[in-house]
Amino acid sequence: METTILADNVKAFIERNKNNRSKPGKPTLKERYNEVKNLILNDDLWHRTSGVLGISLPVPCVLTTADEDGPTASKIHYMMFRAQEKAAQADLSFLGSASRQKKEHELIAKITCARWDYMFTDIMATGCLLDPEYWDMAGKTDDPEIMDGFRNMLERTFPFPEPHI
Repeated sequence: METTILADNVKAFIERNKNNRSKPGKPTLKERYNEVKNLILNDDLWHRTSGVLGISLPVPCVLTTADEDGPTASKIHYMMFRAQEKAAQADLSFLGSASRQKKEHELIAKITCARWDYMFTDIMATGCLLDPEYWDMAGKTDDPEIMDGFRNMLERTFPFPEPHI
């Protein structure tokens, strides 16, 4: 109901001012309205928007999980892993040429890897390895990053005595 009233008010305002020009040579309010309307209704805009969202949407999900209370280390590890996968598979066809798409995919991979290297810790690796939610995750015991992190946590938690010679 309120949306309809608002839309009617906007249409009435445009109709009253359709021939008004803010400055000579500038488009009228009606012309600017039509330009924005055409932009919004253009499929290319929404194709580009979905491409950008496909790349960027996983990141706020990871950050939200990082701010939660509770056992989140393994979840952050898994979500960041999935975010990197989604970024690598994102549809960038709106960029045009294949070489430009490849260049952008490489840039996105570089950015997400740098972020991953910054935030990855041994505790996240241990959490990923020991969390029952991810026990069936294929390849995690083959991942040197996870196994090295787990080994480092074991060494810190249970220091091995130095062998006496």
